[in-house]
Amino acid sequence: MSDTITTQELLDKLLLESQKLNLGILERDKPRPVALDPEITSELKLPMRNSYALEELFKYDDEEFVRNAFRALLHREPDASGLQAWTLELRACQDKVRIIEALMATEEATIKQVVVHGLDEFHNPPPWRWAKWFPKRAELRRQQHYRHLYEQYHRRSQALKADEINLALSGMSGIRDAMFTMLEQVSTHGWGSVARVRLMEQRIRVLEDALSKVGTVPQQDAPAYQSSARMDAFYMAFENKHRAGRDVLRVHLDNYMQYLPQANADGSSRVVDLGCGRGEWLELLREHNFRVEGVDSNPLMRAHCEELNIPVSGEDLLAWCHAQGDDTYSVVSAFHLAEHLPFEVLLQLMGEAYRLLAPGGLLIMETPNPENMMVATHTFYHDPTHRNPITPTLLHFTTEYQGFEVVAMPRLNPYPVESHVAGDDDVSARVNGHFCGPQDFAIVARKPLG
Repeated sequence: MSDTITTQELLDKLLLESQKLNLGILERDKPRPVALDPEITSELKLPMRNSYALEELFKYDDEEFVRNAFRALLHREPDASGLQAWTLELRACQDKVRIIEALMATEEATIKQVVVHGLDEFHNPPPWRWAKWFPKRAELRRQQHYRHLYEQYHRRSQALKADEINLALSGMSGIRDAMFTMLEQVSTHGWGSVARVRLMEQRIRVLEDALSKVGTVPQQDAPAYQSSARMDAFYMAFENKHRAGRDVLRVHLDNYMQYLPQANADGSSRVVDLGCGRGEWLELLREHNFRVEGVDSNPLMRAHCEELNIPVSGEDLLAWCHAQGDDTYSVVSAFHLAEHLPFEVLLQLMGEAYRLLAPGGLLIMETPNPENMMVATHTFYHDPTHRNPITPTLLHFTTEYQGFEVVAMPRLNPYPVESHVAGDDDVSARVNGHFCGPQDFAIVARKPLG
């Protein structure tokens, strides 16, 4: 059977085969359409929650934006007059932020107290010392900052939308496969159910309707552990809320510069950061004349890096590594990636890092420190994508097992002194060591020169 058969042709074949087998399936006997599966219909609109990432709302346009803004901020569908009025307002101002803020200012939204992460960025431009002396120029810069942010969020929303399209296409592919299987069963054994066929037809119609509103993009295969679009948006909001700010992170990351070789003057010293996130580490290295690139599965993280002009691949980590040449990188890094991976994948990844590094090149990995009991039993599980902690002993052995020479294993980010139990005795020292000690640790290892 040809793979180019259309959905409608496949549905017609199912009904025709059933008729050939004299199963009594005639047009007048076809059952009424069954209710749509809530799991499918929910994909067409935002679920009602207490918080959203701004790009989740930005991915919709025109009436669909207004409908989903009502669902998100007011937890209800708009009435006909409200939908028309707000849609006309959106078309007039061409500013989704203004519409969101106007809805949030209503009494109804104030009661709901929904949070939209990223909205405050539009009203907190960078401080310019000269602003009070040149107010007109400052206002122009504020407008430029606003437009730049708006474009950033638009690009992020397009990345999120593209990922959702791929998921929808994947769902349609699965339904088509099931229909082919049913057709074979009907042809061979006389099995069939018009109700099942009609349910599949409706599910496909819903998916096709969703796709028609946003266009299509090429479908890409993704590994089982790669994030979904919904999870990507959640994780971006989670990072923005709970991760340290850019300035604090740069101070922390600057501690690793002591281990790095000096970059070549011609900018040929290559660094790749696996699971690069928002790109703070790569941004710092670029300032030191390294040629930087990253790999990250989250399209929103990639969009953020692209805004910094940092090239980032969305390919599967191992597939990306397999495609690179031997001895091509000066540094391979992975900050807070190990705890997200199955150990077998981590083992393969470290082997690939060894192959990619030139002799004398460095591997840097940082991960939560389970020697700290608060981390091991509590804070590690704040992140729902964490699998299990990696102990310093295990990571040290695995690094040497792959052929590296361990240079250092720094323990990092202890709790502040004011969190410690008071006392100079051995018991207090032990309690503080186990509960208030370093929250992270890292391994810095070198590929031997020989």
